Amino acid sequence: MSGARTVLAVGRTVTSTVRLLEVLDLFRDDVRVQVLFVVDPGSVFRDGVRELLGSVGAKIVSWDLVATLDVDLVLTASENVELAGVVAPVVVLPHGVGFHKLISVRDGGVRVSGVVPDRVAARDDVALVVSHPGQIAQLKQVSPLAAERAVVAGDLTYDRFVASGRLRDRYRRFLGVEDGRRLVVLTSTWRDQSLWGRWRSLPEQVLAALPADEYRVAMILHPNVWFGHGPWQVRTWLTRAREAGLMVVPPTAGWQATVLAADVVVGDHGSVTFYAAAMDTPLLLGAFGDEAAPATTMAELGRLANRLDPEQPLRPQLDVAMAGHRPGRVAALAGEAFALVGQASSTLRDLLYERLNLTPLPGPAAVHAWPVPVPEHTPAASFVVYTTVDVLGVVVRRYPATVEPYPEEETGRVLRHRAVYDDEPDLRSVENASVIVRRGTCDEATATAWATAELHRNPGVRLTAASSGRTCVAVLDDNRQVTATSEWIHDPMLPAAAIYALLRLRRLTDGAVTVRVGGCETPFEVRIHVS
Repeated sequence: MSGARTVLAVGRTVTSTVRLLEVLDLFRDDVRVQVLFVVDPGSVFRDGVRELLGSVGAKIVSWDLVATLDVDLVLTASENVELAGVVAPVVVLPHGVGFHKLISVRDGGVRVSGVVPDRVAARDDVALVVSHPGQIAQLKQVSPLAAERAVVAGDLTYDRFVASGRLRDRYRRFLGVEDGRRLVVLTSTWRDQSLWGRWRSLPEQVLAALPADEYRVAMILHPNVWFGHGPWQVRTWLTRAREAGLMVVPPTAGWQATVLAADVVVGDHGSVTFYAAAMDTPLLLGAFGDEAAPATTMAELGRLANRLDPEQPLRPQLDVAMAGHRPGRVAALAGEAFALVGQASSTLRDLLYERLNLTPLPGPAAVHAWPVPVPEHTPAASFVVYTTVDVLGVVVRRYPATVEPYPEEETGRVLRHRAVYDDEPDLRSVENASVIVRRGTCDEATATAWATAELHRNPGVRLTAASSGRTCVAVLDDNRQVTATSEWIHDPMLPAAAIYALLRLRRLTDGAVTVRVGGCETPFEVRIHVS
């Protein structure tokens, strides 16, 4: 094709490859541009790159053939790509927020992450994309050559955050954050000084501290954590937290929408934390390593943001962070990190087409909202349930049974029991349960038959229950049947908990009972049936 151009996109890690794919979307609809991908094998974090490119149908060429290819532009989001033998202009994209992290090198010193080495910066056909003029001043201190190659183009990721803010409610619905629930997001960069590097038990501790019907918890881990250790290993390390309902955001997509959906973020010195701060999300730092480069916006974030204290109860700290959030206090740092806000797509497109010696297609460069998040999530199947009976009804709070300790505030005249769903795979948990509940809904006859049979299969259980839509059918160990009817029952374990509490207190009678869960109240009409 006359005027055709070939772009060689070099992926080195999953992190940098995700950023590459985001920027390459600027070539959409342009049949003059062919993009070839190659995987630089030089990184210990290269696992997952080829699979990611394969999942989007990318045309991948062999690394051994790079020097023989006739290309018009090389695009990478890693400063470590080896470009010897490549004859074409090079554009190096950032894969995070500025140059804020210090990385140890083999000779015992440190380097600033994201800065191209002098052997690359010495080429006069290299452009190093930065998001703010202040980063050029920083570059001059560590690499005058790199500073000469810097081009301010804004930050496309931040622009997409701003454009996607209107979809926050949609993202929350996809994450199940409705009915007054709040979303706590834990985010960790990689290396020993990261949040997860310093506080491995935090996901379990947070899940143990928060009532499951009032909060949801999501975890965002840097791709280098996933592919440095292997996805199987990461999931294995998170087994107890995942069984407790932790939503685990995949390493290649979804973290942006999850941050936008959050009510509070607990983070560290990683870029995800900074984006959350820039979007004015309530924030607590659970770790903040000294590898954060001094005199940067990230270092300033570390100075301004409040800390999560591991020696104090977690829930009050999270609640205070949300309730006491001062809008703009930390978000003002965005102005020092991101220039040309709203213009990054146009500026980047112009730069790429200039290097290709092509005129962009007519019309503005598009900015696309983030897709909805699809985390890995298995709802908890086993709970420790706390109930309090007062003149207003029965208060129910559930905590995942796979994580301990249970919350200190649940003391005094509070009843406690273990309840499981019928799909609980841990047989020990079923054996220790006082209440077993069938998930989903069925007709009343089926609900009654199931509850009766389940009670006989588990002689240590005191109550079984199932939902038939408007009615929760419970069978007691003394063969009585109890129904609790309301407008709709989304989870039969909640009325079952109230029935169990009243049974324990010898106050189970016919009549109206209000079940209070978080800020929601549901009235039930209770009837006892003696067979």
